[in-house]
Amino acid sequence: AGRLPAASTRTALELASAAAAPRFSARHVAAATYAYATIGFPGTESASAAAFLRAMDAAAARVAGSDEMNARTLAQTLWGFGAVAALSRGGVEPGFPASSAALWSASHALATERFQLLDVTLCTFFHAKLMYEELVRDGAAVIQKNAGDATTGSSVSFPSWIDGAAREAWIANAVGDVDVSGTHFEVSECLKAILPGEEVVLECLTADECFSLDVYVPQLDLGVEVDGPTHFVGRTPTGATALKRRQLRAAGWALLPVPYWEWKGLSLIHI
Repeated sequence: AGRLPAASTRTALELASAAAAPRFSARHVAAATYAYATIGFPGTESASAAAFLRAMDAAAARVAGSDEMNARTLAQTLWGFGAVAALSRGGVEPGFPASSAALWSASHALATERFQLLDVTLCTFFHAKLMYEELVRDGAAVIQKNAGDATTGSSVSFPSWIDGAAREAWIANAVGDVDVSGTHFEVSECLKAILPGEEVVLECLTADECFSLDVYVPQLDLGVEVDGPTHFVGRTPTGATALKRRQLRAAGWALLPVPYWEWKGLSLIHI
């Protein structure tokens, strides 16, 4: 499950990274931003966190159009900034880092047929787009359909292949990533026992096929996410786990997360 660094350690890492950021290459920017978002963003109340994000934003703007910014580093940087913006929504106004426009602009040069982007990179791009669109809906920017090949707006411009090859890779991953564990089965059987007569579905895709629910109760329109150790750092949801919960709820789903330690505790008392 991993372990979160102590607050003093995190502060030291944020300040050291901020100081080194002017010398960061594209891969350094991508690695730092992606890792920071993956472990979960604590908020902007910390001066060191704010300094880190400002420095990464400036570094990303500097390298966005450079030759060293390849598809993988570009996707990871966009995902990292999108995740930070989405996960810090409680304490900040919705908005994108200043480098977002330059980063998305660089993505237009990636013709998927020519560069043969890996599925994992396509999925990262599409997930980033989902996060930016959610922020846009909540007032971070206004996007409009252009007559050309992209969706454009005051802050970001998405390339047309995002809704083609990238969406296809994301959906294929959602469909292929179905893994019914013993715990999933136990939770579904428990729901059947306490909801007699109700249909309980294991591994159900959302209507847009973008996400898979571990367990779904159609009559109650209730989704249940059975989250194992890889979904947490300590007992804090990883960035990806927190994002999935946010995006499902934003789409109108009633969602019940079941952390593995809570289910284990219930099992010990024979619930």
